[in-house]
Amino acid sequence: MKTVLRWVAGLVVACVLAPGVAPAFALGLPVVSSRAQVWVAGRQMPFSHLGITYGDPVAPVSDPGLQAMLAAVGARSSWQPGTRFIAISRGDGKLVTFTLGSNAVSIDGAPASMPFAPFSAGADLYLPLLPLARALDLGVRGFHGGYVFVPQIVSVTPHREGSAMVVTIAGSAP
Repeated sequence: MKTVLRWVAGLVVACVLAPGVAPAFALGLPVVSSRAQVWVAGRQMPFSHLGITYGDPVAPVSDPGLQAMLAAVGARSSWQPGTRFIAISRGDGKLVTFTLGSNAVSIDGAPASMPFAPFSAGADLYLPLLPLARALDLGVRGFHGGYVFVPQIVSVTPHREGSAMVVTIAGSAP
């Protein structure tokens, strides 16, 4: 009972400190609406339902900002409402998989831990954006008004073509 009261008291304090921000609840996880800006590859993303959970940004899979974020780096998502998985095909062909309730993201079959799992609220599946950005090989930077996700160099491959040295550089975004 004391734990529940502390949780409710914390929520009341959060609502007092952030007036006009309405919390939603998903499997016991508080999602507080956010007006933070999200920038990817130099462009602001048009999120309509950006939220904050455990201090990190989250968004529903169906949010236009999330879809724009994926498109900005040449990635696509696949999710059917009612299923427990979301698959994201990166621009380089690697597969990123998030599972509802799992604190691990799979990148081409290799697991990586996350601070909290994707969760559902009503018909929406919420993804934590920081682990998503890292899974897309984007650098993550926070600033006072939001987040910047920066494409990174992921490989540098030198090879000879006749007498010339050719260097191929691959990035996490087109």
